Amino acid sequence: MSANQVTVLSGVVAVIGGLMLASDSKILVITGVLCFHLFAILDMCDGEVARYRKQGGVAGHYLDWFMHFISSTALVGGLFLASWQFIQSMDSLIVVCLGLSAVVTPILDKCVQNAGWTVICWTRLRDIQKKAEGPCADKSPSVNKSTSLFERSKFARRIRFLVLVPLQDHYISTVLLMIAGLDLALEMFGMPFLNYRFLLLLYIGVVGPFHIYFGVRHMVTSDALVSGYRRVACPSREIRLPEDDFLG
Repeated sequence: MSANQVTVLSGVVAVIGGLMLASDSKILVITGVLCFHLFAILDMCDGEVARYRKQGGVAGHYLDWFMHFISSTALVGGLFLASWQFIQSMDSLIVVCLGLSAVVTPILDKCVQNAGWTVICWTRLRDIQKKAEGPCADKSPSVNKSTSLFERSKFARRIRFLVLVPLQDHYISTVLLMIAGLDLALEMFGMPFLNYRFLLLLYIGVVGPFHIYFGVRHMVTSDALVSGYRRVACPSREIRLPEDDFLG
């Protein structure tokens, strides 16, 4: 298989996982969650295949990143499909809106970063056209202007991390695997369990918009975009990946 075929396969696996996540069978739900762990493995494998076959390139990076949109949307979409009958039974417009909010949250979350890098590239192209140095002309080091007590406190950062765990690709599949395993174990002993897929969907629908708002606000009020521009156009230090892939 080529590197791009491995990348596409990872997206197919994620979509299958999302459909299984919506199943009434607890075994299929756990299998669906495991599909997202398999997605993470394949997401790492495509780069290894590209290096082995000497097929690396910008197009491969683009396809790889696009599959992350597919995976995140498939996971939350699976939660939405699994909760649809319950949402209908509640007959509440607010609950429907929260469900839709949850579905678009992972897309908008990635757009916060994507839009930032897109604007940086556009700005750099215009500066090249005008023969302007842009932010490179300012030789002062980048200093993040966001110095709120909340962001300086280690305790507050840990609380923020815990609150945002269900919105993070690397953690939500692990959280789901643990909860789905507990659900299956309780069923074996004849004990009922919460409708965790619906509750998780609502949680993402409520917390997601605030997360997006603060992410956009941070981009606008801090020097994240200027720092990103400088890393691309006028690096003053050694670039560290994957840390420097992110803005802010």
